[in-house]
Amino acid sequence: MAGNSQILPRNSVAGPALGAVTATMCFLACLALGAVLTVNKAAHNWLTQATGAVTVQITDTKSLTSGDQLQAVERVLKRTRGIETYEIIPEEKLVGLLEPWLGTGNVTADLPIPIMIDVTLNPEQRFNEKGLRIELTAVAPGAKLDTHGRWRQNLERGVQTLRLLAGLILILVTIATATVIIFATRAGLGTNKETVEVLHLIGARDKFISRQFERQFLTLSLLSCAIGYAAAAGIFHMFFTLMTDMEDIQFYLLLLGVPVLSILMTWLIIRNFVIRTLAKAL
Repeated sequence: MAGNSQILPRNSVAGPALGAVTATMCFLACLALGAVLTVNKAAHNWLTQATGAVTVQITDTKSLTSGDQLQAVERVLKRTRGIETYEIIPEEKLVGLLEPWLGTGNVTADLPIPIMIDVTLNPEQRFNEKGLRIELTAVAPGAKLDTHGRWRQNLERGVQTLRLLAGLILILVTIATATVIIFATRAGLGTNKETVEVLHLIGARDKFISRQFERQFLTLSLLSCAIGYAAAAGIFHMFFTLMTDMEDIQFYLLLLGVPVLSILMTWLIIRNFVIRTLAKAL
């Protein structure tokens, strides 16, 4: 018998319903993986920016106003190694940031507004955070250094949670897809029971029969996964039009791993299930 012959009736093993399910599962898996890749990249960009900038806040004390402490703080910042530039945030900008929380017009002159200094770090030089804190406290009791550590920790926890959720979704999708493939293969063996028996009578081996099922399932799986991948890639492409710095070819190559692994899983499941089922039937 020729290895390329079509023994099983076309569409008798894998029908449109199985193709739709496979395409949907591949689509969901691509969305889950793509969401993690996108958030990881965005979080990395945000964390890189946050790591390269710190803030110094100067508030009034019992004996000194924030303005009295400003010159001493500036002298410390100028001589501190690792600081590239610093900028005093205008009071008008601080008022604009507070108004959404306190209400327009409620930020009056008697409200104690601290002096905020935006500090940009030099990535090529080592920054001694602990030493700067000690120096600032020594010259300005009302000065506080904020490295945005809590914000970074919250962001990292959020990204880690999303990774776990996406991993759970991928596991569930994989289990559901494998279950569907097994049931579809079992149904295909039942539908083609007489054909399989005739093939056994004329001396066909189990591997040959298995290849007939593999061919039909893999053809359908290839088409379905291509549809699911294309749909997911299209959605991410539309999303990336709003975030132009996020799209790159590496993202789509990593996303391509989903249909590739799905097709490989389909082949392995069908091959092992069909051979084991035929072996038990003998």
